[in-house]
Amino acid sequence: MKKKLTVYLAACLLLIVSACGSRQLDALNPLESAVEVADLAEVAEVTALVPLEEGEGSVLTYPSKMLLLPDGTMVVKDSGGKVLAFSPEGRFVCRVGAKGRGPGEFTSVQDICYDDRNRTVCILDRGKILRYHAADGSFAGEVEIPRHNYDEFAPDGQGGFYLFAAAPDSDSYDFTETFNTVSRIPAEGGQPTDSFIPRKDYIMNTSLISRAWDGGYYLRPLEGEGVLYRLDKIISPVLRVDFGSKAMPQHYMINNGMPDFARYMMSDYFKNLLYVHDTGTMWYFQAIGPKAVGYHFVFAKAAEKGFMWKEANDGDTPSIVMASDKDSFYVMVFTPAQFLGMDPARLSPVNRLVASAIKETGLSLNNNPLIARITFRQ
Repeated sequence: MKKKLTVYLAACLLLIVSACGSRQLDALNPLESAVEVADLAEVAEVTALVPLEEGEGSVLTYPSKMLLLPDGTMVVKDSGGKVLAFSPEGRFVCRVGAKGRGPGEFTSVQDICYDDRNRTVCILDRGKILRYHAADGSFAGEVEIPRHNYDEFAPDGQGGFYLFAAAPDSDSYDFTETFNTVSRIPAEGGQPTDSFIPRKDYIMNTSLISRAWDGGYYLRPLEGEGVLYRLDKIISPVLRVDFGSKAMPQHYMINNGMPDFARYMMSDYFKNLLYVHDTGTMWYFQAIGPKAVGYHFVFAKAAEKGFMWKEANDGDTPSIVMASDKDSFYVMVFTPAQFLGMDPARLSPVNRLVASAIKETGLSLNNNPLIARITFRQ
């Protein structure tokens, strides 16, 4: 009887997710709804500048993801298999786990997430998920999963995980074959119990899953679909983004049977969204536009009206929105000292805003990235 009930509940959940996935959403066209701004000081302000402490064991090379924990701790995934935790003031707290083949160690860091239910930082490795205590980075347990080429993951709100794979292990470019990108793994691990969201196009496995300001998780719109999903106990669509006539045609990446990245990036179309984050009232996302120029968009959730700005692409240092809280977006500036001496006209609007704030405060910088908390006015 218990087994039948479990199967029935799983079937109901699948129907709910399928219904949500097919539900029609109003489309947001960023190019029609956003006003371009050149001076971000007109619409935003820097509310805090937090240099991440540089010292023995805390040097960051090229961070690719950051988690903001409920107490304000910032957990950063760095290149080379490092996961480091910093206090809200930027002080180095601990290293989370260690690379190796012993108990509680990982061989690679595919992705990181924070599980609020178990209060653990989780690391996605090949064939397993490892849990670590957030306070000191010590080992808390592991879950075995299939050795698939999973790209990113998120908690499912019930002790298990959603695992995302951009492509099957065969790396097939036949999009008529059914392949669901999201698999659900139970708390005890093992084989997936469900799978969701079929692949419709070639998927760039970059910035796929992000942590929401309230602790939930988002799956960015996938190529060929354009729907932003919320990953909770059920998977639900939140927003559909459509660039209209400037949207990337389906299967454009594939040229003569193989991916053609140069053709894709340098096309006159907008590629899909990256680095999707939100505050209590605002959305932020980035998109690569025509000729590989980066575009940034901020929208009010209630009005779906907002503004955008373009990257300078003139030797400017990169800055990426990597996290958010109820009021602010957390922008990681990789080498802020580099642009302080540059002509402001050569800087992107966000870097001009940050540079001005650094000069006003006289902040002392190091070689680690700087976190700038930025609040946008509606």
